[in-house]
Amino acid sequence: MTLSKTLVFYPTQGFTPAFKTLVHDALGDFKPEAIEHTASYVRLLGVNVSEVQADALRSRASETACDVFCVANDLKFADIEALFFDMDSTLVNSETLDEMAAIYGLGEACAKITADTMAGIIKDYPASLRARVALLKGLPAKAIETVWENMRPNPGVESWIAFCREKGKKTYVVSSGFTVLASRLADCLQMTGYHTNEIEIEGDTLTGRFTGAVTGMNGAPIMDGAGKKEFVRQTCEELRISPARVLCAGDGSNDVAMVAFAGVGVGFRPKKV
Repeated sequence: MTLSKTLVFYPTQGFTPAFKTLVHDALGDFKPEAIEHTASYVRLLGVNVSEVQADALRSRASETACDVFCVANDLKFADIEALFFDMDSTLVNSETLDEMAAIYGLGEACAKITADTMAGIIKDYPASLRARVALLKGLPAKAIETVWENMRPNPGVESWIAFCREKGKKTYVVSSGFTVLASRLADCLQMTGYHTNEIEIEGDTLTGRFTGAVTGMNGAPIMDGAGKKEFVRQTCEELRISPARVLCAGDGSNDVAMVAFAGVGVGFRPKKV
């Protein structure tokens, strides 16, 4: 199906020759009704683009250090009231659980489970998360501090969240990662809140389990894809806003439900699921 849309090109490494070529080719292929060009992005308005064409464009963009969004022509940022973001590989440049495991030589085993889970090869997300956390049993909890010290927001995240805050938008971290990290990230970025899993620590040692309590409303033992969507739904009810006025962004299979639920769903460099 072909619909009139707006294509937004956001270069993550500046206006490189490859980025300019990508935009130039899109101008020829889609012949937009109007063009909007700023120092940060290029928008092609009123383009007739099919889902197949949009997917092909995103695939090419991923090789060009560029993010491409295909959105409704009448979409305005002013219409968005709340934004929900996955943490690992979305807000930050790492998979924090993998990083924690790697400190003690367990990175390869943990990363393999993570990759298969994010790609949807492993279907039981709670079971995969328990398996990865179990690898940490008996290890010193100080690894958490090392991971925190090495965590870095992805390019543009800090300015984007600051812009949302200035415009009065609510922003949340929604992660299957750990409260001990997500809470600090939310504080540093001055976000509205977070909803994450709590890893169990006894003394100075990781137990390899979860506490069974989740930060946020109606806690559940494990925060998975369904839990992320439920938090978004409940927050919409609490704020008395429609899901149509919400943006959700993530990269993995456990983000699909909340991304599909939102009025604006963003796959941030998404895994193929």
